[in-house]
Amino acid sequence: NSFCTLLARGALSSASAPSLENGGGSRLPSKQLAVMKRRTRANSVEADLKELNALHAHIRQSQEEIGSLVTSERHARNELMRREDLQWRRAERDAELERKEIVARKEKADQRAKPPPMVAQMGELFLKSREREREIKVRAEEERRAARQAEIDRQKRKQRRLVQAMADARTAEAERRHEAILLTRQRQKASLEYVRDDLNERRSRSVQGMVEDRSERRRRKEREEHERRAAVRERIDADRAASPSPSLFLKLPPLQLGGSSGKRDGGDAGLLRSLRGFDASRASPLPLDDDDSVVVRTPAKHEEDEGNAVAAEADA
Repeated sequence: NSFCTLLARGALSSASAPSLENGGGSRLPSKQLAVMKRRTRANSVEADLKELNALHAHIRQSQEEIGSLVTSERHARNELMRREDLQWRRAERDAELERKEIVARKEKADQRAKPPPMVAQMGELFLKSREREREIKVRAEEERRAARQAEIDRQKRKQRRLVQAMADARTAEAERRHEAILLTRQRQKASLEYVRDDLNERRSRSVQGMVEDRSERRRRKEREEHERRAAVRERIDADRAASPSPSLFLKLPPLQLGGSSGKRDGGDAGLLRSLRGFDASRASPLPLDDDDSVVVRTPAKHEEDEGNAVAAEADA
């Protein structure tokens, strides 16, 4: 692609160069220049295609040559391996033949060097005695080895029994400690349960005592309140019996001490003298309303207010 681009640029630069036929300084018309550019581009593309096809053909030829070289190399390698295998087999066969020849020569030499029968018999006896001594030594060595192995096995069994006894002792000690720990935990749990039960019992007794004390205080307070209400009722009844009816004040006109005639014993003064038996200290004070007006209470209303106040105090 870069090669095609360079070719196209060279063609364009050559096409856009000033023409010598036109005086060297004039340029071609734009249409002619465009036609030349298209021709140059088409020529460059055709040249690139031809070069690309040539490159492909060269690559295919190179691949074929490489394939033929690989095939020939494989054949040569196979031939070399076959020759080496044949040489190795031939060498083995020659070595086997040579070994057989050596064995045959040795057998022939042994047959030639064989001693007379008497010497051979003495040699056989000597060899048998030497063989018997060797067997005795081997048997004694085997017995010593067996005794040593038996001693080693006995020591191993003893060591194994000792290790097992130590392991059993450790296991028994661990089990004893575990049982002691479990027993201690059970005792602690029992003591904790005893303390908790004792604490719960004390708490329940304390709560029950508090409830009983509260009930007793409530009953005592109710009894005192009942007694106080009875005393209040008795005092109210006594005040009602000793004093005129408070409903009288509902019908009285405003007090006029001097009267309209200016006489000292005229007007309302006579009414005041008629009420000399009224004990004002025992009478309840006349309450004032929010607008500073006198609120007159009847005995029933007074008793109701007293009962409400006592009930509110008892609730508090």
